[in-house]
Amino acid sequence: LLTYLGIFILVGFAFTHVFFDAAVTRWGSKWSVRGIADPAGLPLLVLIFSTLVFIATPLLKTVVRVTEREADAFGINASREPDGMAKVALKLGAYRKLDPTPLEEFIFFDHPSGRARIRMAMDWKAANLPAAESAAPKARRQLGEIRE
Repeated sequence: LLTYLGIFILVGFAFTHVFFDAAVTRWGSKWSVRGIADPAGLPLLVLIFSTLVFIATPLLKTVVRVTEREADAFGINASREPDGMAKVALKLGAYRKLDPTPLEEFIFFDHPSGRARIRMAMDWKAANLPAAESAAPKARRQLGEIRE
């Protein structure tokens, strides 16, 4: 995760430098900005960097969401308590939307949605616990009720 974050930061600074140089070349004399060391260019530098961070935020959240999904899977495998994971996901639904649209999840969520976490827990239960065959259809029906 830190490697991806470092790469995003490095690429962000590189793009900021390229865009700043292009803007100074084109409008520098009009704005009285001579280069990157000129304090008059700081507002432009902040504007460019902020725009790039705004654009990169959904991508960063996707990286974190994938990592959190892997952490959830590890937790279920380690504890062997998928029902506990599902209960926690439902409790988190008190302040987070349980079933966001794919666009909402892409833009705003840095953790898997409650529905995705419950689905993962019930799928794990069906695949790994002996008594899960009879409980999984009931859990899936209950999961369908969440959406309504």
